[in-house]
Amino acid sequence: MMEKPLTSEYAQINKVTPNHDDPWMANVVKASNSTSALVIGALLATLLFPLVVQAGESLIGKAVRIIDGDTLVLLNDDNQQIRIRLAGIDTPEKKQPFGKRAKRVLTELTAGKIVIGDCPKTDHYGRRICKIKAEGVDVGLELIRLGMAWHYKKYAHEQSPEDRKAYADSEDQAKKNRIGLWSDPSPVPPWQWRDR
Repeated sequence: MMEKPLTSEYAQINKVTPNHDDPWMANVVKASNSTSALVIGALLATLLFPLVVQAGESLIGKAVRIIDGDTLVLLNDDNQQIRIRLAGIDTPEKKQPFGKRAKRVLTELTAGKIVIGDCPKTDHYGRRICKIKAEGVDVGLELIRLGMAWHYKKYAHEQSPEDRKAYADSEDQAKKNRIGLWSDPSPVPPWQWRDR
C-alpha cells in the first residue's frame, strides 16, 4: 500500500492535550526545549520520584533522536544518550508500508520534548525497554490508537493488566476502523517481516 504524503502527520490525525490529572504526570512540569528546562525537569523528577530514579527503573530526559517508529534516543541530565525501545508495541520496519509514517508520528509525539520512561529491562541490543510518556500521553498506546503500531502480544505478559487491556483494546479499535496500517487489507506484522 502506498503511503500518503504528510505535512504534520500527528497534527492531522489528532491534537493531544496533556493529561495533568494523570497521577504519573501530575507533578511533572511541562518543560520547554531549553537545556535549563531539562535540568529543572530532571531535578524535579529526582525530587518527586527519588526511590524509582535511584533504583534505575525510571528515566527522564529530552528526546533528541528518533531511530524508527518504536526506538528513540533520550538525552538525560548527565548528557548521556540512552537508546529507548518502546515497550508493548512493534511498528512497521522502515521498508514496510507505514514504516516511515510511524517514524514521523513518533517524531511528532516526542522529538525535542521532555519524556519520562518507566524502564523495567534492557534488551539484547542494549536498549532500555520503556513505557514512555510525553506531555502526559502514553506514546506506545497513542501509536497503536493511530494505527501506526501493533500491540506486541509476545511481550504483553510484561505489561500491567491495565496497559495490556488498553493496548489490546486500542489495536482492536484501530483494526475495526481501518486506521493507519489497518487500511491495508493484509498488513504484515514486523516480526514476520524480519524473518523473511
